[in-house]
Amino acid sequence: MELDLGQWIVIGVSAVLILGYIAGYYTNRQKAEQIASWLQQGLRQYGHVSPGEPLRGMATGGQMVVQKAKEPFRRVEAAFLLEPRENPLFWLFHRLQGRRDELVMWLSLRTRPAWEIEVASPADRGFTRKLSGAGDTPFKEDEGPGGVRIAWRNGEEEAPLEAIRSFLTRYPRAVVRLSVRGKAPHIFLRARLPFLRTSSAEAFFSRLEKLVSALSR
Repeated sequence: MELDLGQWIVIGVSAVLILGYIAGYYTNRQKAEQIASWLQQGLRQYGHVSPGEPLRGMATGGQMVVQKAKEPFRRVEAAFLLEPRENPLFWLFHRLQGRRDELVMWLSLRTRPAWEIEVASPADRGFTRKLSGAGDTPFKEDEGPGGVRIAWRNGEEEAPLEAIRSFLTRYPRAVVRLSVRGKAPHIFLRARLPFLRTSSAEAFFSRLEKLVSALSR
């Protein structure tokens, strides 16, 4: 049986997708092991680390929890989400949007923060909605390292901008979103893992602890 050009193209594309799936699957397995080890090394300085709930849907990654964390934390939850490398076309679209492997954290503190703080790109829709819906107490705004915006309100003193700037400067291009609020979980952090892993896990989580201590005064 002879195949025409169209059939050969279909076979070729199918072969590329299958090989891409296999390569992406094994790449993500290796990355998941490396990132899980990196994450556990860093989190254990906060307390006993235990596995979290399995990730829902098609997400690839893992989750860890420190239930009884040391001060200034009360509870720490962290999840890492990997790029969809198993699907080359979806992965390419993902990359074109500027998305990478990500760390997402929810931090509950022992002391309620005095400020509401938002850090994000000016193009972030959630950031824009938050500021536009501020009501009678508007946010103050300033530009942070790398062009991100820092917005804050409430608190008897000026927000700890130097601590935030220092953290952002140490991890340029890493922070996608940082939110601080009055009710638990008090801090939400979403960051690009490749830029966080330029330093050791112990160094990153120590710097995060210093930032949180400044935010929870």
